[in-house]
Amino acid sequence: MAWYTVWQYPAHQLEGRAATKDYGRAPVFWPRAQDALDLMGLHHLWNGKTAPLRRVHVNVYGQPAGTIETDLGESAHPTPMMVGQDVTEKILDEYLRGIDAPIERSVEVTRTELFDHGARITLKLASGCEDSFEAAWVVGCDGSTSGVRNDIGIGWEGHHLPEARQADE
Repeated sequence: MAWYTVWQYPAHQLEGRAATKDYGRAPVFWPRAQDALDLMGLHHLWNGKTAPLRRVHVNVYGQPAGTIETDLGESAHPTPMMVGQDVTEKILDEYLRGIDAPIERSVEVTRTELFDHGARITLKLASGCEDSFEAAWVVGCDGSTSGVRNDIGIGWEGHHLPEARQADE
């Protein structure tokens, strides 16, 4: 496994998919996320690749229910920005390669066990072999059906909408 250092801590990026997504999902960068990207010196990587989300027209059961103005005004980035997850993944993938911290792809987390001092992560590697390691921190970004979250007993408190659409003026 390839390890690198983030803020003086060893880190490792794992991804179950063999390549970045080729379709857009999770398309909104909220102002606080943009502020965080600024603090990390990364916000510029998205220049020219986003579109402002100034207002949202809400429909309930096919009927107009109202409009939400999204300009928050209290941030260096007061307006949420729309950008596809596929674009974000490609930007981050390129950035991490550039700092010699590539994402190891086709690796699946098969088990996460918590201990007082951290966690043990068991992996299924691209070769089919199994490997494991211990870490003080684990960040599982694997969505609402997270195996990491299930293994450590953190439930999903949200709910899945049967159909959701987004659009901007």
